[in-house]
Formats: sequence, structure tokens, C-alpha cells
Amino acid sequence: MPDISIIIPFFNERNTLEKAINSVLIQDFKNWELILVNDGSTDDSLSIAQNFESSRIHILSQKNQGVSAARNRGADHASGKWLIFLDADDLLLGDALDNYYGKMSNTNAGLIRSSYTRRVCLENQNWIEEKNRKTAKIPGSFAILTKVFFEVGGYDVDFCYGENSELFRRLEFKKIMTSHLDKDTLIYFDKEGTQSKNIHAIISSNKLLIEKYKEYFEYYPKEKQVYLQILGVCYLRIGDYKAANEILWNAYLLNKLNFRTLARWVLSLSPYVSEKIYPRRVKYINE
Repeated sequence: MPDISIIIPFFNERNTLEKAINSVLIQDFKNWELILVNDGSTDDSLSIAQNFESSRIHILSQKNQGVSAARNRGADHASGKWLIFLDADDLLLGDALDNYYGKMSNTNAGLIRSSYTRRVCLENQNWIEEKNRKTAKIPGSFAILTKVFFEVGGYDVDFCYGENSELFRRLEFKKIMTSHLDKDTLIYFDKEGTQSKNIHAIISSNKLLIEKYKEYFEYYPKEKQVYLQILGVCYLRIGDYKAANEILWNAYLLNKLNFRTLARWVLSLSPYVSEKIYPRRVKYINE
């Protein structure tokens, strides 16, 4: 039985998948299995995955259902004690599994979190690197006991954005013990504008989060205000000023001492000024 199951979901990742897989193959630590989940790719990603022949590599295919469903599918087939999820466009550092296993062998925690290195692609296609970042909720920067993953219900497949943060919220509610690994384990590639391309997914997932944890947010209105502000700004960025106006006003009512929220609400009254501060990144979904 492997100690660690690494799960890489992929959907049309022909340009990065091979590198992600190789970042697992070069690990110093060897008692692992790799589960590749093809989430309905229409390019040659599956063929790339099939080029890797190893008894420790398992390939699953499903119709396109989203990254959360793909990760859950991989976890269902995992035989390792621990799970590490990795996105197909990121890389594990060569000693990542060694460092994780060292912590796994000396902890009673159900979750291990590490730090990561972020590489950002600028518009001129040059890369800049930020090292020694704090822990985050990014696949590859945490390991979770398989039994704990299933105890909290795995990934919520309704979330198309922020699914890792939502998973961590349930881990916190369950008071799952967390251990911190003071090592970088991941190279996370971040292209400028990625968030803008996903802006409708951000809106959908944040609305779902607010509804799913409705009772929780009644006790923590300031936290709800944060998510409402995110929604309001997203609506400003797509030019839906009516929705932005309503949401930002509701956010302001939750904490009238937050004048930044009030300022954003005022912006929603003036589309011309708002667009100067929050340039429209994508079209309104009904346009």
C-alpha cells in the first residue's frame, strides 16, 4: 500500500500535463501512487497521460464534470493513507513528498499545510518569482488523511471556484488538527488575468457559499460582508451596476463603520467613475 496518493485532474492540459506528471516521477520519496483523472478532455491530454507506463500510475476518465468531481473520483480510487491533490499546470518540488512524509511520520494531525513558490506570468510573457509565501489553500500545498477527506464529505461538486477554501471551511468546523510544514512543496503558476476569466465562476461560487453557510454567517456578519464585497466588485467589473448596488448596500448594512464598502456602493451609482477604478474585464453574462 502506498503512503501517499497524488491525484492530478486534467481537462485540456496538453501544454502542462507532462511536466506535472514528471514532477511526481522525480520525487526522492518513492512509496506513492499517481492517479490521473481525465475530466472529458477534447485535446490530446489523455494520450499524453497514456504515454507514462508504470504500475504506480492509474488513469481514469469521465465526462466533463469539473475539477471537484474529478478530484473526488481520484480519491475514490486512492489506496494511500494520505492524499495530495495537484493541478495539472503546477509542479511539485523534487523533495516535496520527502518533506511531507517526514511530517506525516511525526504527527497526529489530519491535515498538513506547507508553503509554496508563486511564479507570475506578466503580459509581456516574462515570469517573476515570489518565494517563501505563507501557507495557502492551493492543491499541492497541503496533504490530507484519506479518511479525513471522506469524513468531511470530499469536495463539494457544486463549487466551480473557491472549492479548496470551502473544503477547508468544513475541516475547520470539524476541528481537524493541522500541522504546518515549514518547507516549500509546490511551484504555483499564476497568469495575470486568470481571475478575470473566471469572474462568473467567482460570482456563482460566492453566492452558493453565502447560501450554504447562511446560519453561520448570521453569527459572523463581518465575514459575510467580505464575501458580499467580493460579489459587489465582481458585478462592477462585468458592468452589472444594479446588482452591484444592491449587494454592496446590503454589505454596508452589516457593518456601517466600514466606509470602504460605502465608497464602493457610491461607485455603483456612477458607472463612468466605476469603470475607471474597476475596468470591465469580461462582458456581462446576458450581453
